[in-house]
Amino acid sequence: MTLFLGASMVLRYVFLVAGSWLLAPNEYGLLGVSLAILTIGGLIFSPFPWALTKYTSENKGNVAFKSVLMSNAVLAIAFVAIIVAGYSTGVLHIETKYRLVVLLVVITTAISAIGGIYEGALRGLLRFRELGLVRVIDQALILCGLAFVLAGWGVSGALLGLTIAFSVATLLLWYFCRDARLTSGGRWWEPSVHAYGWPMLVGGASAYLLMNLDIIGLKVWGGEGADAMAGQYQAIQVLARMPLIIVLGTVLEAYFSFIARNAGDKVKVEAYVNRMIRYGLIFCVPIALVIAIVPRQLLGALFPPAYASAAPALSILAIGTFLLVFDFILSRTLQAAVGPGAPAVTLLGAAALQIGLLYLLTPRYGLMGAASSTAIASFAALLGLGRTYLRHHAITLPWRALGALAAASACLAVLLVFLPMTNIAALMGGLLVGALLFFAVLTALRGIVQEDVDMVLSGMLGSQSKIRAGVVRLVRVLNRAPSVADA
Repeated sequence: MTLFLGASMVLRYVFLVAGSWLLAPNEYGLLGVSLAILTIGGLIFSPFPWALTKYTSENKGNVAFKSVLMSNAVLAIAFVAIIVAGYSTGVLHIETKYRLVVLLVVITTAISAIGGIYEGALRGLLRFRELGLVRVIDQALILCGLAFVLAGWGVSGALLGLTIAFSVATLLLWYFCRDARLTSGGRWWEPSVHAYGWPMLVGGASAYLLMNLDIIGLKVWGGEGADAMAGQYQAIQVLARMPLIIVLGTVLEAYFSFIARNAGDKVKVEAYVNRMIRYGLIFCVPIALVIAIVPRQLLGALFPPAYASAAPALSILAIGTFLLVFDFILSRTLQAAVGPGAPAVTLLGAAALQIGLLYLLTPRYGLMGAASSTAIASFAALLGLGRTYLRHHAITLPWRALGALAAASACLAVLLVFLPMTNIAALMGGLLVGALLFFAVLTALRGIVQEDVDMVLSGMLGSQSKIRAGVVRLVRVLNRAPSVADA
């Protein structure tokens, strides 16, 4: 599954980066706003599929399926009505010539409402290999949108690629769930599903709103030049979200299912959460450091020169999205192990804070104001979620591992500050050296041990892989000891 999801992330980044070169900044901004609307739509439709995941993981998927289908149909109709109203009243400021864009967003939104249901069922059935395959096919088909852009269809062509991809993915998801007998039994209105789903809706929607409100806030309150600013912001979102996408795309789906199945076992839940937080730090800290310290070089390497001025905002947004990683980890844990109510209140409050900050900061500070609103709201959410989690469970991270992470991060930061990266070759070389230095220091100080590496590689390489065995042996040598008792 890890390879499938990794491939899907690469394809997604190819689409987003290539779009910045093929579309004018104002059109790229419109694409970014459209993607944000689709993402918000997807998150609004996701809570009831997550409820279906929980029921299916407990072998009760057929009890919830019809009720989830009805709920998502109602939500889809309401969301489409909001999109149309926003366009008709001019709140979204979309020019008449882009009417096809609005239509494609509406169609794709409706399709995602159905596809998400079968995606939730696949998670509950623990069929993550099939889910990963669907993600790869989905992202590969999205690249068709680039061909449509080259054919002269502009942002409408890019979105048409998404519509095609979502349609095929929905059919594949249904195919992989066809033997689960989801429609046998159950009611069109199951009270227990709604008791779980509606708080999930508030919490899940608010979490994803924190990811997407900033670019929409730029569009609404950015004033003159808002389209071009939205285009620049879309570019920095592509880079800043890398740590978040790694966690959301590779582990959180399986993580939720595991926590839901073991919600009654406090020891097992805490052990899994501690490991998730530790690995989140190990993989996301270096990425966030790179993005925050050398933003101009990264933008110059991947995007046209018109986007270079967004570098300062990228540094701030990198911090915000890094914090969002742990917002998602804690909210998913609470939703699965404790209940969706408390995280819903916390995340809704953080989203309201972000809207207020966007209203105050965006007209005056533009990109910097939007990025700052995300960072502040993400931090506020982390404080609230952490406090709620610690009421029920403990977080115990080994001091040795934290100290090793701090030392490795400091070495990486010093290297990034003083190493000249004047061109793409120097940047790539510097990043490679930085990655090797970070993990070498981390491993030498036993922040990573052989069991960690073996577990991570197990998702990509088989037990007989010589590469996997060689990497594990190297880590063991760097650790200078075979024991992992204190890690």
